[in-house]
Amino acid sequence: MPVAEPAGFFSYAHADNENEDGNILALAEGIRKQYALVSAGKLNMFDDQNLRWGDIWRDRVNKALSATTFFIPVITPTYFERPECRRELIEFHGKLKQLSISKVDISQLLLPILYVEVDDLLEDSADELKSLIAGTQYADWTELRWLNPSDGARRKALAELARTLYSRATELDTRQLPITDYSVPSDDDSSPGVMDLLAEGEAAIPRWLDNLQKFAVVIQRVGLAVQEATDEIKKNDSSGKGFAGRISVFRSLAVRLDESTEDAVRLGDEYSSLLMTIDPAIRTLIDYSFSPQLDTEEKAQISELVENIRILSHSSEANRESLSQFVSSFATPAKMSKDLRPHFRKLEAGLQRVVDGDAVIQQWNRAIEKGSSEALAE
Repeated sequence: MPVAEPAGFFSYAHADNENEDGNILALAEGIRKQYALVSAGKLNMFDDQNLRWGDIWRDRVNKALSATTFFIPVITPTYFERPECRRELIEFHGKLKQLSISKVDISQLLLPILYVEVDDLLEDSADELKSLIAGTQYADWTELRWLNPSDGARRKALAELARTLYSRATELDTRQLPITDYSVPSDDDSSPGVMDLLAEGEAAIPRWLDNLQKFAVVIQRVGLAVQEATDEIKKNDSSGKGFAGRISVFRSLAVRLDESTEDAVRLGDEYSSLLMTIDPAIRTLIDYSFSPQLDTEEKAQISELVENIRILSHSSEANRESLSQFVSSFATPAKMSKDLRPHFRKLEAGLQRVVDGDAVIQQWNRAIEKGSSEALAE
């Protein structure tokens, strides 16, 4: 039995639970009860019905997972459409990667439940989060969800979920889940050193800037095309061409937007993927920048990089707000023309990837603010 009580953090879309008449939250309670049966122990199950849900799990992962902490997302099509669900999954996965857990597969702490079939749930999906889930050993409940709660097959499946959690908790507990301490040399020749992380962070910043600049160009192209279409509609209206004239303009605009909206989706995917890739290195650099073991030269180098990250993150947030406002303004003409709706959805998809990245950036800013406050208090 694990020395410390493990915890499970249950992530789900509220709309799914409502549409299932509360059966998704009931699933969390069922796992908790079955865990007690198979282990004679306790699994602390948290969901966002607990007002301190976010604070509790962040506190646990920030303390090096001193007790095993599982993240259990209930996967449905809606889950990938909800910014709060995507943010929870991104934050948890990013923090786990930063911890550099010795000889532990990160997927052991991530136990998705596939509740409804999801299109494009593939390891090579352009959606980074769908790719992440597809690469895990998720529990398939797409058929089990139809069974009555008292059905033997459903109860057996709950017990199997609980047994999986208990087995992983017992195994991981013996390893103590240490965080890599970058202030001392590592015995593992494959683990990154401080200079490796510095180099990775430095290399990432130009790629990040390049992506943001390309995004800005795409939005400018779309904005120019929309403005020219608006001017043409006014001209047609004044000459009495009516709705037929408007439809003609919308169709021409749709053709002009083909390349730009495809670029928005591609750049959005790149943006999200880039941030998820560099996130562990950036977080570790931020943490290490406040380390008392740093000499003057190292501290100057790392502090400069962290300050650049802070400035760029604020710039990125401002760009996200601007992009969000632009996409919202495009919603009205999209409702008026079926030819424009696919382009609006593509712009929304690109924006969603930027929102995903914002969850990562917020974590960076919180880490910088926390480290600065603690340094001033010393």
